[in-house]
Amino acid sequence: MAQFSDEAIQAVVEKVRYDDPRAARYLTATLIARRDKVVARWLNQVNPIENVRLDPAGLLTFDNSAVKVDAATPATRHVLRWYRFDNATGDHTQVGPAMTIPEPRAQAPAELLAGQDHVAVTLRALHQAFREWRQPARVHFRRMPEGWQTVGIDRGYDEEE
Repeated sequence: MAQFSDEAIQAVVEKVRYDDPRAARYLTATLIARRDKVVARWLNQVNPIENVRLDPAGLLTFDNSAVKVDAATPATRHVLRWYRFDNATGDHTQVGPAMTIPEPRAQAPAELLAGQDHVAVTLRALHQAFREWRQPARVHFRRMPEGWQTVGIDRGYDEEE
């Protein structure tokens, strides 16, 4: 829904060909405001991290979909936990203590990446206005010849704090 730009909404309203241009302006403004409220409500009810990447050198970066569409300000900080992941058993073994970072980028622990084919990280976003962002999102990566591939994100589980 957020992919409907203001211009696209205006173009749809123009197809109706209202006799009164004030009615068209009112409907366009109303639809845009409704879109913005729905998007803000929906995106801020979960941890809105997206586009999580782990580069070949182990630099983790990610985006925030709510910030991207101006539905929120950035988180004040993020809490990460790194894991070795056994793809055969599904077991996660935490590596090192939790990390708190101010920006959506962090270096993975070297001891985690050495010799591993699968790793995972949990991400929590801390924001005063959105407690829901604290719910962890767990992201799994698989080592490929060209680097790390993001293979999944799980938003539906609990993690000990």
